[in-house]
Amino acid sequence: MNETRHNLPIPLAASLDLAPELVTRLIDAVPDGLLIVDSDGLIRVVNSTTELMFGYPRSALLGAPVEMLVPEPSRHRHIGLRNQYAADSTVKTMGSGRELDGRRSDGSLFPIEISLSPIATGRRTTATIATVRDITERRAAEARIKHVLATLDATRDALVIADPTNYRFTYANEGTTALTGYSRDELLTMTPYELVPSLGTDRFERMIERARDVAPSPITRNVSVIRSDGTEVATEVVIQFVGPTPVAVFRDVTERIAAAAALEAREREVRELVRAANSYVWSISPSGTLMTHEGELAGYSMLDDSMLGAHYSVAFRSDPESVRHIEAALGGRSFTGTRTIGEHTFHLSYEPKFDERGALVQVVGTATDTSDLQRIQDALETERDLFRTIVSAIQSGLYITNADGVITAVNPVFCDLVGRRRTELIDSPESDDWWFDVDIEQIASMRDLAMASSASPPESFECEAQIVRDDGTTLPVLVSIRRLAGADAQGARLTLVHDLTAVKAAATASAHIEAAQALLADRERIARDLHDTVIQQIFAAGMQLQALDGMLDTERAHERLALIVEMLDDSIGDLRTAVFRLGSRIGANGGLRDRVLDIAAAAARALGFEPSVRFDGVVDVAVSDNHAEHLCAIVRESLSNCARHAGASRVSIEIVSHDGHLNCTIDDDGVGLTDKSRGGSGLTNIADRAEQLGGVAVFGTSPLGGLRVVWEVPLDGTEAISPGEALLDGSV
Repeated sequence: MNETRHNLPIPLAASLDLAPELVTRLIDAVPDGLLIVDSDGLIRVVNSTTELMFGYPRSALLGAPVEMLVPEPSRHRHIGLRNQYAADSTVKTMGSGRELDGRRSDGSLFPIEISLSPIATGRRTTATIATVRDITERRAAEARIKHVLATLDATRDALVIADPTNYRFTYANEGTTALTGYSRDELLTMTPYELVPSLGTDRFERMIERARDVAPSPITRNVSVIRSDGTEVATEVVIQFVGPTPVAVFRDVTERIAAAAALEAREREVRELVRAANSYVWSISPSGTLMTHEGELAGYSMLDDSMLGAHYSVAFRSDPESVRHIEAALGGRSFTGTRTIGEHTFHLSYEPKFDERGALVQVVGTATDTSDLQRIQDALETERDLFRTIVSAIQSGLYITNADGVITAVNPVFCDLVGRRRTELIDSPESDDWWFDVDIEQIASMRDLAMASSASPPESFECEAQIVRDDGTTLPVLVSIRRLAGADAQGARLTLVHDLTAVKAAATASAHIEAAQALLADRERIARDLHDTVIQQIFAAGMQLQALDGMLDTERAHERLALIVEMLDDSIGDLRTAVFRLGSRIGANGGLRDRVLDIAAAAARALGFEPSVRFDGVVDVAVSDNHAEHLCAIVRESLSNCARHAGASRVSIEIVSHDGHLNCTIDDDGVGLTDKSRGGSGLTNIADRAEQLGGVAVFGTSPLGGLRVVWEVPLDGTEAISPGEALLDGSV
């Protein structure tokens, strides 16, 4: 066993019936800070982790009141709590559910968690064991989770996550509270049935089953949400399963519905205006079909609804002169004139209408009094402007194509999604370059299905895809394609593109939150097990060994006891290695322990087995980055030499940080030190690295029968080592 200075006072050791040397080594093996405080609140025992954690030397802590480690405003209250605990001593954990801070020697504070256990001698409690854990990393993880949740709260749409077993909400963002009027605490006791009672159990189950069937793709439905004040809000909900967990995003579509109603009202107003003006108006598509006809004009009306969608040559077959004017207007030539039919004289106009790029949109025919002509044309232009305004107000990307796949209308949202100007899209063919190659065939199939569907109202076909922007970046979207209804549509399609970035972010955030919570819970469990079981068992073993020492009367028995103590020391080293490996931070750069363990694991393929590794002392804290780089290099060099030259079947590595020195001993059972290895560059490099740090490297025969490499250097602030001071076995 390594030599260790005692920190357990002899009077307290005697009162606890413990061997001071054994107790000191056991206490220093604990990875958390550990103190033993007597009934007067004075610190009697500390381990090295406590010194590093609070920044005090052991000499300053021993005999001092434990309140020196408590923030000044809490010290007086802590004395009362300590006395209260002494009257009713039990094993307990402090810090769960409330924040506790420790005070370092420099006055700075850091978050801690404390576990208390009484030490009983006979029937009375003589001292208390306190283990202290620095939970700075846990607090940082909790802060990262809060940041993710704050990002979700910044989303304007309502976002909820539900328990898949009973559909009770487990998360609701600020957008949900704004939409529903319920507080977050109230929402976490509710289910979708309470927000959308009109769904009913059967319809809700069908909707959930549909979302589960198409997962991970989302589905979209229109539902009415009942707010806390009883008012109703029209919403569009996107539902997606992330693994087994349903995620839903509700979007308020009240403004969209109001805009659609305003458009319908405006259309009625235009029709009434046309009738009131005693005029007759019709429109012809660029392909020559009759799209609309409105109004009544005595002596002229010759069209009815049965002719909508018919070619102009059929609709106006009884009026060859109108057929000629329409044909000329489709060619881009307008006509204005008067015509007498029977007893009526009409002012006739056949006017081709073009968009800003010069493409023909429609031919508008009017028969009216000259005084009313301008008013009717203005009304039609207003109707088109209003339609464009409504399309622009829709929050999803939207574009309309004709039967030839040419875009005839597009809103600004879709322009933003693909990163192109409206003038670049209007009258251009629908492009497959907007989609990833894997999505093109599915999008084309949906177009065919939408146009082949005869359902009324027309059926929508949806899929999840990746849209490719003009700059090469991509966005996750939900594509919905449907045939436009009406005889005047003639093969026109409506395509809606919903940006799913928020839904994907919610899914990712949910997975991160669940993983972080699971990790924190597992670490809590391991900490409790180590404190309540392993540490107490080690103390019990030490007390039993102390009792056995008084019963020994032979030299052989004393030797046997020494062997048992050495085995216990080995177990402590193995336990420390396992505990620190469990405690490695996820996602961060590993400490020296992790790096050495990784090097040993990587060497297993070349060696044919994995070397054993043991640590003694707080190597992750005491060893600087520079020393760690050199140590990792010599471990890697030694294992490489062993794999290439030694023919070993067993390698052990022991790394000790003790009394300002760093020692690394590597043993194998191979061929040992040969003339070839003596003259090689590997051992020379190991010796050079020791010399650079003011240390030594010695090579000799291992107790395993092969080569032993002992590499020892002083840590920062410690004097250089002479060869005679190295911690070497006598066989070297």
